[in-house]
Amino acid sequence: MSRPAPNPAPPALRRPRRALRALLAGAALLAAQGCYHYQTVVVDPQPATPYTTRRVSSLFWGLVQPNIPASNCLDNVLDEVKVSTNFGYLLLSVATLGIWVPVDVQWRCSALPGPGGPLQLPPPPPPPAPSGR
Repeated sequence: MSRPAPNPAPPALRRPRRALRALLAGAALLAAQGCYHYQTVVVDPQPATPYTTRRVSSLFWGLVQPNIPASNCLDNVLDEVKVSTNFGYLLLSVATLGIWVPVDVQWRCSALPGPGGPLQLPPPPPPPAPSGR
């Protein structure tokens, strides 16, 4: 005797399963979205501080951009700077058509302000001599 073929689920039950699968696949794709990271680091990094993080926003397509003082760097020497965004920030940027664009900025200070001691800036050039005309 042969067994009867298994009875497949009725069409009314198959639709919610497909919708659930599509929803789970979409959620997995969203969770797998990465972030954008940009990094500037010196050739021989020697950090003196842990990372300091600030969330900043550019407004009105870059017309308003905040300056971020690195007040924890006593010698005004940075070791590394990172700028990052994530999927949520990108959604906000797209939803506001670029009016509000948030990013995370991280930096850390350098242990050595420069080779051989404090950072020495060259003297400013002398002012131009007045013309005798």
